[in-house]
Amino acid sequence: MAGEVASASASLPRPVLKGRHAQFMKKHLAIGIGMSLVSVYLTKVFVNDKRKAAYAEYYKNYDIEENFHRIRKLGWFDSCSADDD
Repeated sequence: MAGEVASASASLPRPVLKGRHAQFMKKHLAIGIGMSLVSVYLTKVFVNDKRKAAYAEYYKNYDIEENFHRIRKLGWFDSCSADDD
């Protein structure tokens, strides 16, 4: 019986303890960098590009003179009168 235990433990490989943390960090650093690059790309596509398109549409139809006259009529400007000229 003692011979069986000795032969069973002799056939098991020794655990790798040296460099295990470095191996773990390399693997998880690569995974983390990959996931962050994917999230940056998805944010650009689904958030920033839509926002850029919305701003482009807004300024394509924006009339600065009309907006100026609207704000002037409200009396928000101190430098010009609120009456219609």
